[in-house]
Amino acid sequence: MLSGSAGNAGHVQNSDNQKLKNLYGKLHDDFGDLYTDGKKQTFSSLTARPKNLFFVGGASKNTSIVRKMATIMGATEGNFQVEIPNACALGGAYKASWSHECEQKGSWLDYNEYIKRNFDFKEVDSLKVESKWENYFPAMGLLAKMEERLKHD
Repeated sequence: MLSGSAGNAGHVQNSDNQKLKNLYGKLHDDFGDLYTDGKKQTFSSLTARPKNLFFVGGASKNTSIVRKMATIMGATEGNFQVEIPNACALGGAYKASWSHECEQKGSWLDYNEYIKRNFDFKEVDSLKVESKWENYFPAMGLLAKMEERLKHD
């Protein structure tokens, strides 16, 4: 699964932003400060959602799995089921091509815009699902606390 990165907490409407703040506040009240991979998680890091999700590889052929993952991940713009052979390699090639173009131009290009300009989205199936991301948000606290208890060698 590939995702178009979000950091979308800054691009939400005021009512949605207040809802996110309430979710984050409750999570913090229930679990305190959260750390994953040794880093403290912030409002921005915990509420960031992908813009787009591209489901590729073996399990992506199972629409039930893809739909469930899409509702949990809560992409803000779209979910795509990719049935292109070697889609993972193709994704890597696009990333390399994008990086090369950034270097050639000597400036940063938005990857999502680059993909929109260069990828034929008619080759992928768009999935419409109801996001239930907020329902799964409290699990972040449980996962972070479980990770704290694991021994890291």
